[in-house]
Amino acid sequence: MKEIRICTADLRDFCIVYSGKDTESVEHAARELARYLAAASGVELDVIEANAVPSGRAVISVGPAVNAGVYAPQCEDDYFYSIAPGRVCITGGAPRGTLYGVYAFLEDEIGWRFFTADCEVLQNDGRTLSLAPKEVTWVPKIEWRDVCAAVYRAPDIAAKRRLNSGYDRRFEAKHGGCFEYPGRFVHTMESLLDVPQHQQPCFSDPKNLKKCIEEVRKILRAYPYARILSVSQNDSEEGEITYCTCKKCAKIDEEEGSHAGSMLRFVNAVADAIKDEFPHVKIMTLAYLHTLDCPKITRPADNVIIEFSPMTMNFAHTVQEPQNASFLKAFADWTAVAKNIYIWDYVVNFSFSVPTFPNFHTLRRDVKFYAEHHVNGFFFEADNYYEDGHTTDLSELRAYLLSKLMCNPSMTEVEYRRHRSEFLTAYYGPGAEFIDRYIDEICELATYPDHFVGCFENPNTMYVGPEYLSRLPNMEQWWNLAQHAAATPEQKDRVARARLGYTYHKLLFAFDLLANLAQTRDDILMENRLFYEGVKKYGIQPRGMGSTLPEITDFEKNTAVGIYW
Repeated sequence: MKEIRICTADLRDFCIVYSGKDTESVEHAARELARYLAAASGVELDVIEANAVPSGRAVISVGPAVNAGVYAPQCEDDYFYSIAPGRVCITGGAPRGTLYGVYAFLEDEIGWRFFTADCEVLQNDGRTLSLAPKEVTWVPKIEWRDVCAAVYRAPDIAAKRRLNSGYDRRFEAKHGGCFEYPGRFVHTMESLLDVPQHQQPCFSDPKNLKKCIEEVRKILRAYPYARILSVSQNDSEEGEITYCTCKKCAKIDEEEGSHAGSMLRFVNAVADAIKDEFPHVKIMTLAYLHTLDCPKITRPADNVIIEFSPMTMNFAHTVQEPQNASFLKAFADWTAVAKNIYIWDYVVNFSFSVPTFPNFHTLRRDVKFYAEHHVNGFFFEADNYYEDGHTTDLSELRAYLLSKLMCNPSMTEVEYRRHRSEFLTAYYGPGAEFIDRYIDEICELATYPDHFVGCFENPNTMYVGPEYLSRLPNMEQWWNLAQHAAATPEQKDRVARARLGYTYHKLLFAFDLLANLAQTRDDILMENRLFYEGVKKYGIQPRGMGSTLPEITDFEKNTAVGIYW
């Protein structure tokens, strides 16, 4: 417990004030503030409606109504708080800004860390905390924020992480709802035009355009608060020819130098048809696979969002590095002509969930670069293939860091490392520094010259085998130390689960070598068995959502090979 003082006054002298004139999320914010202050200090503050506050009482005022004239909100998510003698003000835009302001105040001033739903930690517990006068304003540079990961599917923790996308989660009124995005989330030709996935419609057919406009209007009339709606190509595989090759579409695409040409003309026509009735709505479409390159002639309409989706990048390197030069050019071409740019990014290995995906060194630099080049929306496809969230690739850490980066895309490397260290220590225990070293080691291994790491990577090619083996003694020691240092049953369990991501590649590259040596054979066979039993214990779906773990009983054979091939 902390003793908390606000400009020398004891926290006990304060009450929390809100107004029923505000949204439901403001009252929820006031009660969350009271709950976490009590957990930090043992002091339970009264939560009072504004018209019932005793005269002369020191107050923490929450919401726009009780802070009229203090701050003029700039959007639906921004917040402002101030600390002064006898009064703390927390307010923000409707409907979510005040709630975000409360969580920011608790995090930045009181010391709470909202890592995951089952890991909320009070930093520097047990000391006197004196809050000095100050003012803080946050206006999000990134207007649409999502990390699609099971760890942040629940709306309570998503709100604490300032994720405002309603994809795969249902925000309630108390959370301030979401940045509303109705209809199918992506690859919408199936839902709008009844075209099956892995096929594309003819974008030159006026009947298709008419039907699409009718369907879009129908959706938007049913969702008056919608902000964006997707009119985007169906999904396909890399190199798969699914686009229309009729004479009209082929001529357009040839003129434009991109298959995005015919699609963008279609999307622009939809956007133009609905703009007068729905002036607050933007139509989102993809730059993805065969539409990744920007057309030479057609420009996105002002109410169109280009969602740049570099799925076939080398994710061991940032988009700015030579290994991704073609993607950087495509992105630069789009940003030169598009008023609105979002990013759909890929941050895990979708073909196999067990090994650690080595991209922790690129996340900060990519988010910073994109934000500096006018991107104001991010969707990070993290582990939605794994519905139960039972992954072994440090997905919780990755999701936390991405949520922090979207709130502060200009974050320095020092700040990024501090956030990483705080999470690892709270989640995995006192041996966190050794997991930190492991992360640095595999990220360095992934950048081996001329090496490619994709988001559907065969685990055999994620690293160069001999190089990985040369680092094995260090990594083995670090995981042993991390496991030994874990202080609680939860931390021990989390380390054991995360270690499986390392053990997978140890077995993949070293099993045959160690099994053929008499002095190491028994140990590696036992580790082989324990690895499989661990993957089974945690319910890992190795090849994605709905996949099953193959039954293995012969542990004389390499289980790392057996569960993938």
